[in-house]
Amino acid sequence: MSISRVNNLLITAIVAINVFVIALPLYPALSFWWATHVQHRQPHFASSKMNQNPVPAGERLIIPKLLLDEQVYEGPDVITANKGIWRYPQASMPDKGGNTVLIGHRFTYLGPAVFYHLDLLSPGDPITIFWNGRKYSYVVSQIKVIKPSDTSIFWPTNDSRLTLYTCTPIWSTKNRLVVIAERTNQ
Repeated sequence: MSISRVNNLLITAIVAINVFVIALPLYPALSFWWATHVQHRQPHFASSKMNQNPVPAGERLIIPKLLLDEQVYEGPDVITANKGIWRYPQASMPDKGGNTVLIGHRFTYLGPAVFYHLDLLSPGDPITIFWNGRKYSYVVSQIKVIKPSDTSIFWPTNDSRLTLYTCTPIWSTKNRLVVIAERTNQ
C-alpha cells in the first residue's frame, strides 16, 4: 500500500470522526425540531401517552412537551444514568410520596441524552410517571439552576414531588438544571 493511499485513508478517517463529533450533539435538536414542526407529533403524543390503558409495564417517565417516553432505571450509582433515566436510590418513589429524584444526561456520547430538552419545560407543564402499575400525574412548579455542590434538591419533603436533575448548560457540567413538579393526583 502506498504512502499516498495511507494518507488518503487517514484524512478520510479524521474527517469522518470530526463530522461525527460535531454532528452527534446536534442530532437530538434536529430530530426534536422535525418531530414538532414537520410531523406535529406533540398533540398526538400527549393524548396517546398520558392516557395509556392498560398501564405500561415497568416504570416510565412521560413528558409530552418533550416527546419523552423513557424507562426509569433502578441502580446503586450514577453509572446507571448511562442507560437512561436513573432514580436516585436514597430518594423516595412515587408510590411512597415525598421527593422522587430522577437523574439523566443532557448529552453524552456514551448513552442516551434523555434530558437534552429539559430546559424547554415551563411551570404548568404536565408530567406522568407510571410506577408499579399505577399512574402518577405531576405539574411543573419550579425550574432553577444550582451549583453541583447544592444537595438540597435530594432532601426528603413532606409533599409528593418529582425532581428532575441534569447538567447545564448543555455539553457542560458547570451547573445543574432542576425541574420540580408537584403531584396532582393524591
